Amino acid sequence: MWPNWIFFLLFTSTNSDLIEPSRAIPIWAETLFPYFQNYLLQLERPIQENLQFVSEKCAIQIGWFFQDLTNFTDDDEMWALKMADASTKIPSGIMNLNVGDWMGSFDECLEIKSVKRELKGNYCLATLYIDIDFQELLSRDFFTTSSDSNVTSNTDNFQQNHPTVSYPSLGICIPDGCTKEDLADLVKNAFNFSFPIEYKCQTYEDTYPPLTIEAWIVISFFIFIAVFMISITAYDIQGYFYQKERNVEDGNDCENTAKTRPEKHILVKAFSMYTNGKKLFRSGKSESPDHSYIDCLAGIKVLSMLWVLIGHTFSLTLSGPLANGRDALNYIVKTESLFFANAVFAVDTFLMVSGLLVFYGFFKVKESEDSNITFGWLGKFYLHRHLRLTPAFAAVALVSATLLQPMGSGPHWNFITDNFQGFCRTNWWSSLIYFQNYIDVSHWCVGQTWYLNIDYQLYLLAPLFRWALMGKPIIGVLLLLVATSVPMVISFYVTWIHQLPAIVTNLYGNITNFHNLYYLTTHTRAAPWFIGAIYGYYIAQIKFGAKKIIRLPKIYWWISCGLSLTMLCGVTFTFGSKSLTDAEYHKWHNALFNSLARPTWAVCVGWICFCCVNGYGGIINCFLSLNIFKILNRFTYSIYLLHVTMIYMITFSAKKAGYFTLFNVFYSFWGITMISFILSIFWVLAFESPPIALEKFIFASRSNTSKEEPAATSKAD
Repeated sequence: MWPNWIFFLLFTSTNSDLIEPSRAIPIWAETLFPYFQNYLLQLERPIQENLQFVSEKCAIQIGWFFQDLTNFTDDDEMWALKMADASTKIPSGIMNLNVGDWMGSFDECLEIKSVKRELKGNYCLATLYIDIDFQELLSRDFFTTSSDSNVTSNTDNFQQNHPTVSYPSLGICIPDGCTKEDLADLVKNAFNFSFPIEYKCQTYEDTYPPLTIEAWIVISFFIFIAVFMISITAYDIQGYFYQKERNVEDGNDCENTAKTRPEKHILVKAFSMYTNGKKLFRSGKSESPDHSYIDCLAGIKVLSMLWVLIGHTFSLTLSGPLANGRDALNYIVKTESLFFANAVFAVDTFLMVSGLLVFYGFFKVKESEDSNITFGWLGKFYLHRHLRLTPAFAAVALVSATLLQPMGSGPHWNFITDNFQGFCRTNWWSSLIYFQNYIDVSHWCVGQTWYLNIDYQLYLLAPLFRWALMGKPIIGVLLLLVATSVPMVISFYVTWIHQLPAIVTNLYGNITNFHNLYYLTTHTRAAPWFIGAIYGYYIAQIKFGAKKIIRLPKIYWWISCGLSLTMLCGVTFTFGSKSLTDAEYHKWHNALFNSLARPTWAVCVGWICFCCVNGYGGIINCFLSLNIFKILNRFTYSIYLLHVTMIYMITFSAKKAGYFTLFNVFYSFWGITMISFILSIFWVLAFESPPIALEKFIFASRSNTSKEEPAATSKAD
């Protein structure tokens, strides 16, 4: 125990020579470090006795370490003291599951360099895989780590998905002549550690390598795109003002400059930030001249996107290093945490909206407007979806595959380079054909795009149901109902057989199997899309006169909307009962929830949309149709593509542990939302607007896909 006068000296002294710049370390540190050195010298004997287990170079440098440890006057010879200082110390709050504050000083370690000894710092992160009994932890404030039974043998649980919250990771600074294998052998033999430990080491050169040729090519590509867009924009603006001057000379109204300009070149239409920017930030009552746009969908999609953002912010905050992991775990088991955990229902909203818009687009056209299904029509139908989805997605995958390594650093940054950059370098091809959820589900390139796989695969099937509805509408609707029922039955069966959890924050469930066997597969998640298809068909039939809606007093419609909203809240909160998160698995509850909750959600959201379209939405429709939602809706696809990688980069570049509070979660959420929105402006102008303009130019004569349909892909995870 250090004397109290040391802490008094540390925190109350104001003598200027305590921080004299010319000194290698402050005076108060000279007083403090002898206690620290004595502790380290106690470790010398067990380490020196086991140097035969490490390489010769490592053994020599460790010997130098203890020789130079007592020197704190010469800056070059202080490398040993700095190395010890950069290594982790036992923090406070261990009983509060503070496993994130053990990382040491990452930057200090990498900056260590000794000219005399010709060595540098090598930062190693040692992760101790210790099973935690969550029931003991949450009920008795206790968890055991001393017995062999607690050594993890199967990590397919909460700890595997949130390792930095529940596994201690110790930052150890060693000489660069020692490898992670040397460190592992030394720790095992000198200190008799029985826990499974994973070591990941990095030197300054590993952390900050020179840019690769691929990285320079990608950077050059983005610079070219930016310069090209700026040049086209300058040309467009110059043409506008030139036409304005001509109107003044001719005595015409300057307000009609845009109307009197000659037809713009296709490149101007596609890449001008001025032309496309006006379209993006335009607001009005209707997005289409025939008023066929479904206004309420803009609000539904934007609110769902915000829910996705805050859900990902919450879950990925838990994935990062925390100083109060137990507080986070205590919050997870509370009912109010289901607001974040069940943000996954926003995906079902987007699936429902996608199916609705596809079939609404099918049947809002007249019989004479290319309603026959031909090979040419199918080609344009599928090409449209690829042009709409792929450019923006491919740009994100390109960045992920080449530029993530130099974009950050930290003790846990290897997770980003190994999983995000590594997976995209090997699996980019399967992600761009939108079948990755069946090809290699464990190695996702841009992980949140699993949703695009499901949406695209169902889009491929859409013409079959359109053909059935055009020939025999009743049979077509029955086929859609069967298609809705099949995924529900499969979901029940898969959950029952594999004992899958229903709530993603279940501390005891096998979340890996939940994702791979249920959450990411089309055959278990398709029901909301087909429900949306049924809504889309009937909305188009009613809106364009093919069918008539039953006229009831508005009070009944308002009551039905209220019941739908109540059911949505019930699915989010009430149904997340203790039986779905308990340590004892309840087959019936989990299986029924996975098979019925998402279709129920889609039915309720679809019904609200149905009421709004037919004039019975009232204040709900007014709110969902606000102009601000129409503007933000145009950016949701790019925000969806960009935000997850950004959150991971922020989380895993942390060099100190964060502190979990709801305020911090919301603070991070708004910051990430604004940064994602700003980046999405460039992404839309560079990779979304140009393909749309080029597609319209190519298929100007006849376009089977309506103006409404491209908005169908502005979705989120």
